[in-house]
Amino acid sequence: MDTQHPAPPRSLLWHLLRGIILVPLVLATLIALAYAVEDWRGERAWAEVRRELIAKGEPTEMSALAPPPVPDDQNLAMAPLLRPLLAYHRGPAGDLVWEDRTEESRLESVDRENWMMRARPPRRRSWIRGERLDLAAWQAYYRKMADEIARKKLATPPAAEPVLSQRYGLPTNWGVALPATHVVRPGYPQTRTLPPDLAARYGVATTLTAAEFARAFTFPVPAAPGSPASDVLHALSLVDPELDALAVEAGRRPLGRFPVHYDEHPSWGVLLPHLSQVKKLAMVLQLRATARLAAGKVTAAHSDTLLAMRLAELMRDEPFLISQVVRAAGWTIALQPVWEGITDHRWNEPQLAAISERLRAVDLAATIDRSLHCQQLPDFVPADDEARARLAEDFRAYSSNLGNEDGFPPEQIELAGWLIRHGPRGWFYQNQLAIFTRVGKQRASYAAWYGTTAITNLTRPAELPVSRVYPYRFIADLFSRMISIRRGNVTLLRVQAQIHLSLAASALERHFLAAGTYPVSLDALVPRYLDRVPTDPMTGGPLRYSRTQDGRFRLYSVGLDGLDDGGTMVITDSSQSDETARGPVLATGDWIWPTGSR
Repeated sequence: MDTQHPAPPRSLLWHLLRGIILVPLVLATLIALAYAVEDWRGERAWAEVRRELIAKGEPTEMSALAPPPVPDDQNLAMAPLLRPLLAYHRGPAGDLVWEDRTEESRLESVDRENWMMRARPPRRRSWIRGERLDLAAWQAYYRKMADEIARKKLATPPAAEPVLSQRYGLPTNWGVALPATHVVRPGYPQTRTLPPDLAARYGVATTLTAAEFARAFTFPVPAAPGSPASDVLHALSLVDPELDALAVEAGRRPLGRFPVHYDEHPSWGVLLPHLSQVKKLAMVLQLRATARLAAGKVTAAHSDTLLAMRLAELMRDEPFLISQVVRAAGWTIALQPVWEGITDHRWNEPQLAAISERLRAVDLAATIDRSLHCQQLPDFVPADDEARARLAEDFRAYSSNLGNEDGFPPEQIELAGWLIRHGPRGWFYQNQLAIFTRVGKQRASYAAWYGTTAITNLTRPAELPVSRVYPYRFIADLFSRMISIRRGNVTLLRVQAQIHLSLAASALERHFLAAGTYPVSLDALVPRYLDRVPTDPMTGGPLRYSRTQDGRFRLYSVGLDGLDDGGTMVITDSSQSDETARGPVLATGDWIWPTGSR
């Protein structure tokens, strides 16, 4: 009978090796299982959102909210001056390829300021505070720039020396260099290629450095100062050809819609370069219209004002909240000459009727729900590692731009970057779900308020999340800081109130021109001057109106707090301008039509 010997005991080294091999395998298996579970949970949660939207008949992707295209030959956004703004495509590596940088330089030359010069432009003034544009300050600004050019010297005179010397009455050896504070930004072109006709008009080469470009397009001044209005118009003659050509195109093209690339991914990376450019053009038109009014060129001022209104409405059908906010800012800018003309009784009946027709067609409040729905549908789930790397870089850039108070601490930004590059794919879906839920609450709050007097739904600012990175919401938290939905909604309602105030004031002015006095009530303006009394967007009821003892009138909306303060306006932060997207802080007091000016 064979004797069985027991197996020799495993050595300690064997147990150690087995542990070294098995523990990582177990950990890797658990991590892979956790990733798989998180991916499944995230995709399942987002799929449920999509099913709910489909059941309601609502779009499930932001691109589905894009407006339909319009024919190019009827589209003001495709006019020669504006066409290059969105003329780009993606190269093989996903890089941006701009198709018409030469013509884009033409639009860059149309401005009322020159950022390359040390001379500071005047403080921006707003009609909603009863402030006129300070034409004397603009006159001084343009002369100061000319003096600045005369004082600066270059070792090599620029190519435009003879033309510019004649324009400014300067010695032939003048020149200007880049400011000492100028920083060359990598990736930005340091030269400008000009269209041949533009270069010929100013006697410059078709390729200019940034400094030469700034010199060539510095505003002309007369040899001796004249009136502020005439000198401002003389300076803006630099941009007359482009603005006048755009006005002609506006007459030929009744429609307007920018060809935004709605299919960009991620959705927050959709490029909107036209917003700042349209706002800039509106500000140039505002200054020219106001100067023309002061100079007695009322018909020309009226044309500029209507063109500024057309530019604001080019963003009407865009689903983005920022597009609607810039549209609103454009309207506030365009209303400056309207207010100054009514205050000075410069507009005639047909001009006021044309202004009223434009105002009557605008409803900024109607775009809020669609904009909120667009905000609910972010799409930033990366397709591959390269997309993850780009998203991480975008996250870092956006977080850094927010500043220390609003952004994440540096170590949290690094953690977020790691999560974007290496975290489960399902966490991106969870972040999209967090955004959908947050914005959905604000959308429901607005829907419950709109048309009622439950103003408290809008006066309470939403609390920002804690500045820490949580896997299910760290991108959602950054999204909340980047885009203040409440501020955007309030801006749209405030500017809609301004538009209704302007509509009522235009009708009051038409009544004054016909009768020599203002009516007892706004009802007396219907139906001759109004089809109905303009409403206060904050209550749904009529605007507040009364005649005053000095022969003028009081006209106002109750404002954001929903309280009737008798036409008293309160601005808690006068450093902010209504020409910005944010505007002045008008949390209390009424929103008024100023009947005095300063």
